[in-house]
Amino acid sequence: MKVFLAGEGKTELGDLADHPSYRQDPPEPGLLEALLRRLHPSGCSVAGAVKWKDIHKYRAHDRCRAEVRNVMGAAVQAKDAGCRVLAFSRDRDGDEQREKDVMTGIHRARAEIDGCPDIAGGMAVEAIEAWLISMQGDHRAESRSDPRSLLRDADLAAKRAIVETANLDKLPSSARSLQTWLDRAAKVLGLGPPGSRPTTGKT
Repeated sequence: MKVFLAGEGKTELGDLADHPSYRQDPPEPGLLEALLRRLHPSGCSVAGAVKWKDIHKYRAHDRCRAEVRNVMGAAVQAKDAGCRVLAFSRDRDGDEQREKDVMTGIHRARAEIDGCPDIAGGMAVEAIEAWLISMQGDHRAESRSDPRSLLRDADLAAKRAIVETANLDKLPSSARSLQTWLDRAAKVLGLGPPGSRPTTGKT
């Protein structure tokens, strides 16, 4: 299953956030690919990626908001890359309107883009680093205003190791945005309800 990724930068996308001439061979994966591989170890092939600031905004017929057009533009880029799935995350950074716009973009992409890929995407509240500290058992992770500060000294490999070793079946109940993302991703990957999925516990 070919997957296209979109995210803020290197933390989400790994080396795919860089120009091809600066990537390792094979590219070092980011957190989105690591999460997808936890859900479906052998069922995903990342075929492309785009940083959020580089998305070609969708040219809508109405004057919709920029984040709506970003999500729709990412869906078009995923479609053009021949991918069946678009997987993305967007940091909320305290902006509740951004969260609403991203959800509108998901709904409009599905409704308006012919051949729209399946979308596994959503907000990281308040940033993707909150997902990581949720995986470490922090029940306040998604209520922290600056979760990045808790992982300031962690490089990408260390962050990815958190994903690769976390027990995703025993997340804090407060990790709502992470659980929502995982549920959407499992659905588009065809993994069904939690009881029917491959184990996502620590190995």
